[in-house]
Amino acid sequence: MKKTYFFFITILVIFSSCGMLYFPNKVNVPFISTKHQVTLTTATGSSGLEFQGAYSPFQNFALLSSVALINASSDQAFTSDFALGFYKHLSNRFVYNLFLGSNLGKYTQTFSLPMDNTSYFSNSNFFKGYMQTGVSFISKYFSADFTSKFNLTKLSYQSNYDYHIPSPAFFPEADFTLTFLAGYKFIYLNSQIGYAVVPQDLQSSVFPIIFNLGLTLKF
Repeated sequence: MKKTYFFFITILVIFSSCGMLYFPNKVNVPFISTKHQVTLTTATGSSGLEFQGAYSPFQNFALLSSVALINASSDQAFTSDFALGFYKHLSNRFVYNLFLGSNLGKYTQTFSLPMDNTSYFSNSNFFKGYMQTGVSFISKYFSADFTSKFNLTKLSYQSNYDYHIPSPAFFPEADFTLTFLAGYKFIYLNSQIGYAVVPQDLQSSVFPIIFNLGLTLKF
């Protein structure tokens, strides 16, 4: 487990030093199955430090919200997210959910490239609307989820590096994630891995890997 974690962290460091304009957020998977339930998650990974919450004010309806932060010497970022939707039991253990939401953020980075002494910078802003749909298996000690998230993203940026894409750029994006919870009573280890699919001309400017580890509280 430790070797796998450090392998992914190494990959993240390599990619983040190459001047990416945009990082997909951790997908907010609620793991809610009944009214008045609350889940709170904090995690760290490919999109920085994330805080996520979900709440069901009444049966079959839920609200999602999240904030992500990056504050490093060469990288600063802030994103926020809000969604609403419904969930429905397919059986005693399986729950289907569908959410509509929006996500916005900004990302500032300084970087250099191999064999190049030039110092580059990029300042990017994005806004997206999305539809998120998934199926969760929920039990007392272990839960798992597969989610597909379909986004329409607007990306604007300023940089002294030539990304060969227009600003603003409008593009579709599809995120596919697997999320796991393991724990007891109200505290769970949360892990998520996924991949973001974007048009080919944006693949060198968008970080595609979604990988996070954290803790979830369920009440």
